[in-house]
Amino acid sequence: MKYLVSSVSAIAILIGSSVPVRAAVPVVDGHNHEGISASRGQIDTSQLEDLKARGIEAVVMALPLDRSKTADLEGRIADEMEQLREESTKNGGFSLGDDPAGSSQGVPDGEIQVFFTIEWFDEIFGADPSRVRRYRDLGVRVIGLSEEDSDGIFERADRSATLTSLGKRIVTAMNEAGVLIDITHLTHEQKLEVIAQSRAPVVASHSLAQAVSPDPFNLPDEVVTALADRGGSVWVSFDKSGLLRDHSEEDAIGRLVDHIEVLVARLGPHHVGIGTDLQAGGKYVPDALNQDDAFAEIRRRLQDRGLGQQTIDGILGGNVLRLLADPR
Repeated sequence: MKYLVSSVSAIAILIGSSVPVRAAVPVVDGHNHEGISASRGQIDTSQLEDLKARGIEAVVMALPLDRSKTADLEGRIADEMEQLREESTKNGGFSLGDDPAGSSQGVPDGEIQVFFTIEWFDEIFGADPSRVRRYRDLGVRVIGLSEEDSDGIFERADRSATLTSLGKRIVTAMNEAGVLIDITHLTHEQKLEVIAQSRAPVVASHSLAQAVSPDPFNLPDEVVTALADRGGSVWVSFDKSGLLRDHSEEDAIGRLVDHIEVLVARLGPHHVGIGTDLQAGGKYVPDALNQDDAFAEIRRRLQDRGLGQQTIDGILGGNVLRLLADPR
């Protein structure tokens, strides 16, 4: 099925080098559902303007955009990507991020660059590891595995952490294709298994640390240690339940910076980023983190904690782009 694409605000089409490029490292949201959506056969890119207003210059958007059940996920994603490429060429204002290494040097003024992950709670691979390469050829750079495990990546026992033969082939296929493995939605035991099996570093793309907020969904120390030992990364989520636990929203940004500090200390300054998990109009995000100045305030708080400019630039964007460019 082909999807109709709604128009976005008219912004000058980029022509060669005539469009100025920001020299600073872009602000990047490593996991987001909010900027592009699909409903009733139409793709709507207008919310990308809201992300720009927040100071976000590049975003990793979750596919499929149309979240209704489908028996052909690969076909749906192919259709969505085809229409998005056409729209980005025709209208400008956003581009599909085919060069994350180049993006780290700056993005064209007035533009937001869009990269893609798959987050889906039904079959992604269809028992066919070759799909991984086809997804990568479509422009997908990250795939999130799920504890629901409709693909049979893990053994059949409830929430088993033992990878099946197919599961090991999927992990290998992702490593070989240069597709980043996202472990956010696995059980903690499954996270450890995938970290150990993967030959490349993996990411928890919208996660927080139990060492700061003891929410069951947050990463326990043993998972953080395993990530650190294998060069893995964590992109910090804005999710209020994991962030605040029993705390009030009064200093949500301070709590977020606490998570960043702990993870930088454990993983190193090059392995921490931001993955807001914005969705549903910011319904699951504290008010202070659902404002246009949230990223600017995070930057200020990190400066106040004594983090250097290079480290802050990495956390707010450079580290995500580096891993997208070279997940191996």
